[in-house]
Amino acid sequence: MDLGENLAARQAALRDEIAKAFEGVSRVGGVSWGQSQVISLSGRPDDAYQGVCRRGPKFRPLGVIHDEIGIRPLAFSDHDTTWQDLVNDPAWEAETQDGGFDFLDAIGFRYYVPAAMTRGINRPEKGLPVTALSFEPEELRKLRPFQWSLLNRPQRDAVRSYLHFMIELTDSGDFYSNHPWKSALYGHWIFEELEDDKEEVRREIFDAFQGVNRDGGVSWAEAELIDMYGHPIGEQFHDCDTSWTELVTDPTWDPDVGVGGFSFLDGVGFRYFLAAAMVRSLDNRGQSTPQFALSPGGQPPSEYRLEQWSRISAAQRAAIQSFVRYQMRLSDDDSWDEAWSYWGRVED
Repeated sequence: MDLGENLAARQAALRDEIAKAFEGVSRVGGVSWGQSQVISLSGRPDDAYQGVCRRGPKFRPLGVIHDEIGIRPLAFSDHDTTWQDLVNDPAWEAETQDGGFDFLDAIGFRYYVPAAMTRGINRPEKGLPVTALSFEPEELRKLRPFQWSLLNRPQRDAVRSYLHFMIELTDSGDFYSNHPWKSALYGHWIFEELEDDKEEVRREIFDAFQGVNRDGGVSWAEAELIDMYGHPIGEQFHDCDTSWTELVTDPTWDPDVGVGGFSFLDGVGFRYFLAAAMVRSLDNRGQSTPQFALSPGGQPPSEYRLEQWSRISAAQRAAIQSFVRYQMRLSDDDSWDEAWSYWGRVED
């Protein structure tokens, strides 16, 4: 994707964010780049580790490795004193066959990652390898979180910003063209960012639907009976709830039930149960979403859908819009596009 006139501004902003987040970070006490190359000579990344202790991955002592393979000259001499020295250092390769990010401990990782990201802003092919931010190679799946463990919140935010930038920079309109960067973002880094958004959406739903009840409307148990023409099948839901907030954590309530459910609710019941289903979905990270219930079923929406949505106020509509927007970010596909085609519209 060509970022056009915005590219220079985006690059400058990202460089500043990385510089501020990693200001003063050093590699004292950690594995250096040259040491990582020595460690790598002992075998695969998981062979080089002595094991995983409570504080993270623990390398086999360098002395032991030296005894096994003999002392060899380092390909990189570790002459840097700050990570900024590495950004334009032609002798330093962020992606190398020997050593590198796969063989760093948490201290070393925190030190070298801002240098690689800063370099990658202008020269992506020379910057941070995407595998350093993903659970690849497979043998590092358990060790990656320990390598990332010393990154504080501003530093993790900077990493996310870098991933977003790389996704935009490499996007050609084909999902698979930048799949590795998206996989890294949505495989781990996006969830903390979404966690903050989730709490805001959750609060918005509680505020907008506060005091909503189902008095005079179709209940969940009644919806089941309507679907089955008055003949219950199996164990029914017993409508013991007095507030929709009780349903959020009620293990006996299934918002994805195969019989009854949202399709058989009237406007009063729909508004009541939708609030519970949205919050429950947020708490379960996108599981059991009311996606179908929020889909218009065509354009314009069917009269039946509009009748079900007729009790929803402007504040509640805004909360639903925030919920759908969040689900679109969480799923990173087009599954919520139909719902957004209706709820994404801003109405007076």
